[in-house]
Amino acid sequence: IFLKYCTGPMVCLTILLAIAAVLGLTFFCYAKAGILDASVVTDAVSNAGSAGATAGEALVASEDNAKWFKYAAYAMTAFSVIFLLVLIAIRKSIINAVRIIDKASE
Repeated sequence: IFLKYCTGPMVCLTILLAIAAVLGLTFFCYAKAGILDASVVTDAVSNAGSAGATAGEALVASEDNAKWFKYAAYAMTAFSVIFLLVLIAIRKSIINAVRIIDKASE
């Protein structure tokens, strides 16, 4: 019963969380490189409370490692684009796999 009703939502949730992680890491690298102005996010996150204040401080641009974060940001952008293109390319296979698991669990 678990596989029959939870396979689709689990696969969708896993894909969405993977996309969020990849895009979040890309954004983080851009913010740390100083390319992206993180003041808007820092202000919004600092209003979240004490946990938000530490997260806002983590988005401040790094002067010591700005060059490396810039390279990492460009690499993460390329990885994000490739990751999204691969997901688009295999979407039918993912749907078929979910259907097979649903059918097998009957």
